[in-house]
Amino acid sequence: MDFYSIFWIVVMVLAAVVELATTALVSLWFVAGGLAALLFSLLGFSPVIQWLAFALVSLLVLCLFRSRIAGYMQKKHVATNADSLIGKVVTVKETIDNEKEQGILCLGDQEWSARTKEPGLILEPGTQVRILSIEGVKLIVEPAQKKTGEEA
Repeated sequence: MDFYSIFWIVVMVLAAVVELATTALVSLWFVAGGLAALLFSLLGFSPVIQWLAFALVSLLVLCLFRSRIAGYMQKKHVATNADSLIGKVVTVKETIDNEKEQGILCLGDQEWSARTKEPGLILEPGTQVRILSIEGVKLIVEPAQKKTGEEA
């Protein structure tokens, strides 16, 4: 084996090790490119042709397979107990004011920080609100019933 054959084997092994260490699809393509370059090396092609084969095959494999493989590797959203809160109507315990970064809702025996979806909207204690989403440990809410005259 000549220098370039060994070089391409090392490239493939390093790319495989990096891929196994990251599992983020960052170097899998270079394994395929290294294999193509190794074949060209074993067939006696010049280093320039080997590098071209490496680059083209790596790029081709990247373009053909990345989106397909990435779709399989994406984590699925796992529903939590907190997700069950979305859509519930609850009563404001302490004034919700985004500018003052304050607001508390009671859900059963638990208190949650709350903010309004609409900037500048202040909701007083006793107001019925609908939970729209959860951002960190804060519930994002809107008034449960819009005032008459407002569009839905």
